[in-house]
Amino acid sequence: MFSRSIRWRTLDGNGLEHLFISATGDGLLAHGMIVSDNDGSRFAAHYTVTLSPDWGFREATIETVEGTQLHLVRDDLGNWTADGIDLPELGGCVDIDMSASAFTNSLPIRRVGLELGEPRRFDMAWIPLDTLKPFRDGQVYTALGDGRYRYQSDETDFEGTITVDSDGLVLRYDPLFERV
Repeated sequence: MFSRSIRWRTLDGNGLEHLFISATGDGLLAHGMIVSDNDGSRFAAHYTVTLSPDWGFREATIETVEGTQLHLVRDDLGNWTADGIDLPELGGCVDIDMSASAFTNSLPIRRVGLELGEPRRFDMAWIPLDTLKPFRDGQVYTALGDGRYRYQSDETDFEGTITVDSDGLVLRYDPLFERV
């Protein structure tokens, strides 16, 4: 049965993420903790993410140490809710991407077999951990070979290179994270 415990640090030395992910009877369950300093804003949060067997996002609960919470759900029809409130603006999104998290970049890589050299655009539910207010974010992933992927923001000029292990989990994400 699939089970992994992984830790990443930010390359600037201001953050750490610890993840435990394991298979369940009907998918995967991920528990993690992130402690980070982002642009002078310090935060820490615990998260639980439920995935389908093909690594599709189902549900996340995120709680900061200050007590702010988010319960985000995507149903089988692709409808999103946050704390029970409909979020039609996230319609069409399949995955989440949490700021300060290396883990969530593995979701589209694991879920979709990307063709070598073919850019693939995804609409993500992006969750800034300082506000816990999700919004749509366009992202482009391109398989480069040898477990490497180019990440490009559809909204900004940010781009990086993600290297994954044989399970599709991030080893290094230049210029942001590395596994420790």
